[in-house]
Amino acid sequence: LNAMSKREFLRTAAAAAMAPYIKLPQNKKTTGHQILDIEAPLHNGKTPQKAYDRLDEFIKRVGKELKNYPEKYHKSPKHMLTNIHRCIKMEGYTNIESQDFFSVGLITKRKDCDVGSMLFISAAQVYGFPIRAVMMPGHLFVTWGDTLDICWETTTSFSKAMETKESQLRSYRQSTNLLRSKTYMRALSNDELLSYYHANVANKIINEEERLPLADEYSKKSIELGPNMIQSHMVRLNVMHRHYKKDIAHRPELITTYKKALALDQASVDPQTRGLHHNLAIVLTYRIAWSNAKKIDFEEMKTRAQAAPMKDEFVEAKKHMKASSPISKDGWQEMFIIAGVLGDTTGARQAIRHLRGVNMGEFKFWVAS
Repeated sequence: LNAMSKREFLRTAAAAAMAPYIKLPQNKKTTGHQILDIEAPLHNGKTPQKAYDRLDEFIKRVGKELKNYPEKYHKSPKHMLTNIHRCIKMEGYTNIESQDFFSVGLITKRKDCDVGSMLFISAAQVYGFPIRAVMMPGHLFVTWGDTLDICWETTTSFSKAMETKESQLRSYRQSTNLLRSKTYMRALSNDELLSYYHANVANKIINEEERLPLADEYSKKSIELGPNMIQSHMVRLNVMHRHYKKDIAHRPELITTYKKALALDQASVDPQTRGLHHNLAIVLTYRIAWSNAKKIDFEEMKTRAQAAPMKDEFVEAKKHMKASSPISKDGWQEMFIIAGVLGDTTGARQAIRHLRGVNMGEFKFWVAS
């Protein structure tokens, strides 16, 4: 067992085995089948039938192999997780670092952590095992029950698959601060897992200009399904920056989305939260080059920012840039601009000490025409 003593395993296995077993009703779709439906717009309106067939074949394989286990082992997290893991191997799936979509992973039998986790979840729903998905930055794995007493890595060998939540964090060099996150390192509900997948799809097609409207819809649905999923808000922000960059009228919605995301991580345990603070400060200070906005220089902005609401936005931007600590070179340049606009001589002097040798050029701002 990876990084687990025998005593630790027996303790966690006993606790995890208490999780309730609930089989999915026959008229309900597994999460995997729902995801294949979700992908239909990516395949001109219809996900290839081969993907559904591959998922059904895998689930049947799990049921067939389950018959080889005496009934008493059906309550054993280790045996049941191992059975599903073995079935993935028996069906010929191989690991790759990243897969575009679940359907592609099924058809090609090449899986990343997302595809592997969805296979586990789908089989578990059919046979009533309390297996749930867990997210950490850039990774997805599964757990037995909702306590994270037993974590299971879907993209490795049997000997390294079982982890505690602490050893799982160590394996991916993540801070234990993530255990305080509202999104990461906890068992996801089905809606939250679907939210995660909608966000992933949006993120993967975000750079395709003709698919931006589709990415927009996926990102909206992601937040609808998982309003407390910070990852969904981050993807939504990426989509908005690209899809809405032509119209400054979307600026208030962009600011609101940033604030909702930051409210989900007030303790800043997510490593990406610093970047959210930095980017929100840029939006608040009118430094985004919206296509239909009026470009103004530093002196005009300084005049405009003498009164509310612009002055209040620059004051708020200063707080967010400080919250992005440690502040980057770009951040200190923005702090210098903010201090200059607000007439804060002390703040400008502090910022300039961090900008020796930096050619700052002209400062421009984009406001509504």
